[in-house]
Amino acid sequence: ARSSQATEDSVDTVNGSSLSEEDDVEALKKKVRNSPEWQQAVRKYKLTGSTIGLEDEYLLAGKPERSTSGKSFIWEAYKTNDLGLPIENATPVCLKVSSNLEALSRE
Repeated sequence: ARSSQATEDSVDTVNGSSLSEEDDVEALKKKVRNSPEWQQAVRKYKLTGSTIGLEDEYLLAGKPERSTSGKSFIWEAYKTNDLGLPIENATPVCLKVSSNLEALSRE
């Protein structure tokens, strides 16, 4: 299969690869999750492995705090690169996560 061919490259050479199919990118991200670079990022940033985002993707880190109302969670997160690793010199951002879209739209 084509996606398995794209993932045959080592993680070190992946940065230079340009993949055009979404499934190839997802297969590559899955392979990266088994790499030493991923393990190092998990330890350094206390990543949970969960992501959030549409246009930009963020990796959730640490443990969430409940909002004062108790209806939302406040997470620390790091923007990812195309491989799903935190960007170089990543600065954490604070994300409020809730199923109450109306309340979030007021913020």
